[in-house]
Amino acid sequence: ENFKKCMFMAGLPRAKFLEIGSFEGRSCVWLLENILTDDTSKITCIDTFNGSEEHKEQNLENLYDIFLHNISNFKDKVNIIRDKSQDVLKFMKEKYDFIYIDGLHTYDAVKNDFDKWMEELNNDPTVFTASIKHLAYKQLTSDQKATWHNFLAERGIQ
Repeated sequence: ENFKKCMFMAGLPRAKFLEIGSFEGRSCVWLLENILTDDTSKITCIDTFNGSEEHKEQNLENLYDIFLHNISNFKDKVNIIRDKSQDVLKFMKEKYDFIYIDGLHTYDAVKNDFDKWMEELNNDPTVFTASIKHLAYKQLTSDQKATWHNFLAERGIQ
């Protein structure tokens, strides 16, 4: 649903996307099949591939292998970084047109990623999407949800 807002970018040359939190690679594949269709477009995926607290009941031993399998048709267009997003930031030299934050699903983690990675957007970013969902959003009080929506609105995110 978040990505449908950027369909107008489909096929644009040299588009640079960053995905923080890739898990099994399904969103990455969707982006590659629907938006990053030009041969010169690329995506960088940052993930530890260890899961998080919400995945504690799942066996994630093969998570990275599942991700690699899922993106195998696009491996030349995907840069994979196995690390925490905040640890990678100081080494990144790229600027991005689009950043999708879907790592840790806590307000603080998303806000921290947003604030830190905002500087890595191109001067005229086309789209920026932030995601706080699953457990984190459900656990927020009404006031916290309002604060989160205000945080997004202040930054021009719908």
